[in-house]
Amino acid sequence: MKKKSLTNNGVVKVGVHPDTGLVITQNPNKPEFGSIRLDYKTATLSVGFSSIGNRSAFIHGRMEDLEAFGLKAGQELVGKIIKKEKFSPFHGGQQPKINPTTNKQILTNGRPTYLEFQYTEDPNAHDMWIEEDQYELGDIFINVQAIRDQAKAYGHSIRREACFLFCHGLLHLMGYDHMKEEDEKVMFALQDEILDELVQR
Repeated sequence: MKKKSLTNNGVVKVGVHPDTGLVITQNPNKPEFGSIRLDYKTATLSVGFSSIGNRSAFIHGRMEDLEAFGLKAGQELVGKIIKKEKFSPFHGGQQPKINPTTNKQILTNGRPTYLEFQYTEDPNAHDMWIEEDQYELGDIFINVQAIRDQAKAYGHSIRREACFLFCHGLLHLMGYDHMKEEDEKVMFALQDEILDELVQR
């Protein structure tokens, strides 16, 4: 049975560092940066039983930016803290999910997964889990200067060139290629069809 998440009226509270009692915790390695902890209570109802849990998320940024928020300990913010899960790390050095019983990585579709709690101002936002049949195809990197240069060289808009590069990369990730003439015809025809639906030349 699918679990239903009940929240505490969509209210997030500003927390404090357990040792210093301060709202903003300064990064010891990079003192110009810091973080603010936000706390959130959840109640999960499943098969007639409820369980109360706590979630915490952190807002990271430059010290002056965090101070500008003017947040105080215990202050309530509209929103909630959601769980997000994906196949790649959310930040450098993050470790994948571990089963506390076996101390082994938790795999989805044979791949390690990463979990993070994030604050959102949307009280209706939902947790984002990787489904069992969901696969990550890969990454697409686009050089912004190349967009400008190629749009000028080919005589069309920057928007179309950006869409072209993204579409071209996505089709490659989906298995299309243009090494052979017959494959090129198929890929480029589909590419043009998609682009013509999105942007003008």
